Amino acid sequence: MKLFLNHMVVPIHFNFSWNYTDLQYNRFFIALLGLLGGGAIKLALDRVNTQRRLNEMEKANSLAELTYLKAQLNPHFLFNSLNSLYTQLDFDLPQAKFTLVNIADLLRYQLYECSADFVPLSKELMHLENYFNLQRIRTEATTILNVKVDNNNLTISPLLLMPFVENAFKHVSDDDSRENIIQIDIQLTGENLHFYCMNTSPVKEPLSGTYDSTGIGLQNVRQRLELLYSNKYELTTKELDHKYYIYLNLILNQ
Repeated sequence: MKLFLNHMVVPIHFNFSWNYTDLQYNRFFIALLGLLGGGAIKLALDRVNTQRRLNEMEKANSLAELTYLKAQLNPHFLFNSLNSLYTQLDFDLPQAKFTLVNIADLLRYQLYECSADFVPLSKELMHLENYFNLQRIRTEATTILNVKVDNNNLTISPLLLMPFVENAFKHVSDDDSRENIIQIDIQLTGENLHFYCMNTSPVKEPLSGTYDSTGIGLQNVRQRLELLYSNKYELTTKELDHKYYIYLNLILNQ
């Protein structure tokens, strides 16, 4: 008995139907993807490098602007100080000699300690107090200075508050029919420095923000605040009833 096994053969067909044109399209597509990917990476790297260069340029420009602004302060301060000395020479020569020594100390501070971006708050306030005592000599106005600061770890940009004091003495009223006042209060709450300055202003001057339009020092300090303390300060100025007010709230650095 013979057993016959029938095998069913199922043909398997492999479709290699790609032609030359299809291969060329695939190669072109792969090359295009590689080109686009490489271009995207190159653009990203260029953008990073460009941003880095812009940041470096902005930092350099800010440093140059700060240097220029600080350089403006010295002649402005010297001019006002010499005016005070000139006034004193007319009525008190021995005191004028003491004042001259005081001016020398103030200039020494500016020349040798104000080159840094920030200085100890205690030294800056001592310099401000010395300047205030120097300027009060040449005015008949009532002058009041209150400083309540006991934190020696904080720093501040040098000569930042000086223009406020300079302009208070420069613009204070000399009207004999009323009391003329210059009052400055400085307090520290944590890292917040509160600076308040008020002076009586001449009645004959229009109440139109004269300080901002003519005071180089105040324009200067506004620019420095923007450069060094952006989003860390609040500066308010107003003139009311022939009195000019300045309030500065400043977050200081450790």
